[in-house]
Amino acid sequence: VRQLGRPVQVWIMNADGSGQEPVSPPESSAIVPQWTREGDALLYRLVPGQQIERLRLADRTRKRWKANVDASGMTRATGRGTEAIFHEVEQGRVRLGFVDLATGQRRLIPTPKHNIAFGFLSPRGDQIAAESFEDGFTHAVTLPRNGGTPKQLTRGVEHAFLSDWSPDSRQIVFAGMRQGSWNLYTLDVNTGAERKLSDFRSLRTFVRYPAWSPANDWIVYERTETTGNIYLLDLTTR
Repeated sequence: VRQLGRPVQVWIMNADGSGQEPVSPPESSAIVPQWTREGDALLYRLVPGQQIERLRLADRTRKRWKANVDASGMTRATGRGTEAIFHEVEQGRVRLGFVDLATGQRRLIPTPKHNIAFGFLSPRGDQIAAESFEDGFTHAVTLPRNGGTPKQLTRGVEHAFLSDWSPDSRQIVFAGMRQGSWNLYTLDVNTGAERKLSDFRSLRTFVRYPAWSPANDWIVYERTETTGNIYLLDLTTR
């Protein structure tokens, strides 16, 4: 939740929207919340400071770890609750890596590509979905947890902003820009087949951050509609 003049906070609520409650510390901004695999606790990043905090919902106990990564990079706890995946820029190269929350030990993931970021670990824990940047566009890739050659799944003058895996680790849900509109899509990680889930067509509407229910029955996402009437047309892509 973002409110003017206040730190960014993590809130929880029931699936029907009732019972809304802030749970992150009021004095710090908390971003990129993630449920643990068991669903009994939340993990989120506190900024500034690059700390990861775990909140157990049953007794509201908290535990913090120093993420030990560059503050400019994206850091996100995984559902395992013992590690975080991050990316950082090192000598012009964007690198993915893991950090052990207990020890602070970092491990960069070896890949032959230099422009892969925003990684998400699969529920099985063996694959990473990430975004590859080429010629100003964003594409979906997957690669083994321990590194290797990424498998590119999307192409063309489009964008794919990845967000979550299906519970069986066979699909990825993402916000995609296709033919001038943002919509939700799923992507089969074996075949690359896409399935369109929404049908928004307005230029002033975009979707972000889809999250896949562990019960495999719902996807929750952000839908935003801008109210301005001034637009920028990129002539180089026409």
